[in-house]
Amino acid sequence: MRAPLVLAALTLTACPSTPPLEYPAGTEAFVDVRVVSMADDSVLEGARLLVRDGVIVDVLTSADPEIDGSIPVIASGGYVMPGLVDLHVHTWFPGDLTLFVANGVTTVRNLFGDPLQLGWRGEIAAGERLGPQLVTAGPIIDGDPPFWPGSDLARTEAEARSVVQAQVDAGYDLVKVYSRLPADAWRGALDEAEARGVQAVGHVPASVDFAEVAGSTQVTIEHLDGLLEELAGVSWWDPLSPAQVTAALDGVDPGELADLAATLRDADTWNVPTLVVLNTIKLSADDLAAQRDRPELAYVHPQILASWQGTTASSSSDMEAWGALMDAWRGWTRDLHAAGAGIGLGTDCGNAYVIPGWSVHEELAQLVAAGLTPYEALSAGTADAATVLGRSDLGTVEVGKRADLLWLDANPLDDVAHAARPQGVLLNGRWWTRDALDTELDEVAADYAR
Repeated sequence: MRAPLVLAALTLTACPSTPPLEYPAGTEAFVDVRVVSMADDSVLEGARLLVRDGVIVDVLTSADPEIDGSIPVIASGGYVMPGLVDLHVHTWFPGDLTLFVANGVTTVRNLFGDPLQLGWRGEIAAGERLGPQLVTAGPIIDGDPPFWPGSDLARTEAEARSVVQAQVDAGYDLVKVYSRLPADAWRGALDEAEARGVQAVGHVPASVDFAEVAGSTQVTIEHLDGLLEELAGVSWWDPLSPAQVTAALDGVDPGELADLAATLRDADTWNVPTLVVLNTIKLSADDLAAQRDRPELAYVHPQILASWQGTTASSSSDMEAWGALMDAWRGWTRDLHAAGAGIGLGTDCGNAYVIPGWSVHEELAQLVAAGLTPYEALSAGTADAATVLGRSDLGTVEVGKRADLLWLDANPLDDVAHAARPQGVLLNGRWWTRDALDTELDEVAADYAR
């Protein structure tokens, strides 16, 4: 990994009639920037942003005094916003960590982990490895037989409690429950997680009603899991014709969705829709060809890329039915959000053609297509994502928060696409220019091409 570029030292002139503001050694500044704080939907014009040791120490307006001219300037002009959070990732290769940062993703929540990610977490925190702040679950907790190999099995409440205890003792940040857990095991896992002070997140087990999960201590429901079954009485993996999908969706009671939204809101249970991965589960021949032609595939590990090669195109009938389901999921995402049920940004990257880093920006576009405003979509990946994580130290540009920041050319509140290629990223106290980030990407691609 190459070292980041050295900060440029620019001279700042203090007003002769007012003593300049002084800050401790090691303080650095963004000057004449527009701050998109994400604490609300406003933009602070002509601001100066002071950071030190990875923390925001001051946010000044044009009405405030000048700052000491010896303070190094990181960047001048443009827009500054908080780094983005991906609440649902699967990462097994260190190159992925570079892809996140190069795309402005400064925190990720990994939802199937093992000691590998625990090691990365420590190395990143110590500044020894480039990567986003890593929050990781352990192995999925599932019933017998599990959906995925490598899961931790829990067939009873006692086994579930024991698994949660072992994962917490191993150092994992949260636990992920899955689809085949028996109801008693699911309840035991949630109770034990709460007792041990960690979050439980994941799927809606087939053994439990969606409404019970919505009203539980489970912090997030991934992929709108269980909602289609609850509202329409069908499952997305069923081989349904377009007419069957239309009939099932026509039978959905808006009142039932409103009741579920209220339950989610009152229990503070969040949905992480991962619309981007749902949108790639079925692909037409043309869509599949376009995915296989993406230049970003150069940054996907060959082992992952090889697993994606088995993806086959869906029939026109399947695509019509799936399109109707996608429209429903987007609509339910909008309606849940409008009713006050929390929406967090996650991508499920690692699945076919859901590429780490780039997929966050695809998910932002999906959330806007669902009916959220650019501010609401960005909040799902900044301020709201911090709330999901139970973290008060990130998600907004405010004094005392982590200085995980993106420097942009244009206002992301006008168009979320403006956040897609940051010109600089401040992460873990280190400044990375666009050129430095592109150099890191080139090294990943060159390594994979060998």
